Amino acid sequence: MIDYKKENLWDVIGNNTLDVVYDNFGAAGYSDQAMSKLRPGGFLVMIQGDLAKYPKPGVTQKKILLKVFAHKARRNVCFVFGVVCVCVCA
Repeated sequence: MIDYKKENLWDVIGNNTLDVVYDNFGAAGYSDQAMSKLRPGGFLVMIQGDLAKYPKPGVTQKKILLKVFAHKARRNVCFVFGVVCVCVCA
């Protein structure tokens, strides 16, 4: 577990160690910091904020609007990326 009050998340996580980064906060520069931590074939999923200005080759980045999508679908929505599952109930 990482205590964000004591440590910087990106200083603790090693480069090329993550398959998925799911960002529901969207802090400035967050997506570019995440790129170095993602493995080739990985996914950066943004709910808020900007996509990376400097994407890493082999990493897919997408911005999705879960609230709008779930409302239009009028049912439970589940997004699966590798071993990470994100579910939103309409």
